[in-house]
Amino acid sequence: MVLYAGDDLAQEIVALEAGADECIRLDVDYRYLVARLRRSNELRTPSHSFVLDPLTHQAVVAERRFSLSPLEFRFLLELQRQRGRVVAHAHLERLLWGDAGASSRESLKHVVHRLRLRLEGEGGAITAVAGVGYMLRA
Repeated sequence: MVLYAGDDLAQEIVALEAGADECIRLDVDYRYLVARLRRSNELRTPSHSFVLDPLTHQAVVAERRFSLSPLEFRFLLELQRQRGRVVAHAHLERLLWGDAGASSRESLKHVVHRLRLRLEGEGGAITAVAGVGYMLRA
């Protein structure tokens, strides 16, 4: 994400072509924005967090390592990539089991249940959105 000031559309195009996902034009003084960001970080409560290790397919939570099955790892990795957004059931099912249709909604629920148990308190970061999918809290 690129934040920029002014009305220079060429600046936005250069940023997008360089790989930025989004460009936001600021209508406020940057010093105000920095002060707001610092304040929001001070007020933020500790969030659910874990680190995924792609080499070992493990999750690291509070310095403890948990081995994950390939399905669990792919599920968490996708939720982490889409953090804060709801990932649809159908998308997750295709990601985990492909187009072969070897999955069901119950199979997906079982993966989530296992992850929540294994990650203990951090498993609460996985939120179900009824009838839609799952998300990892931001």
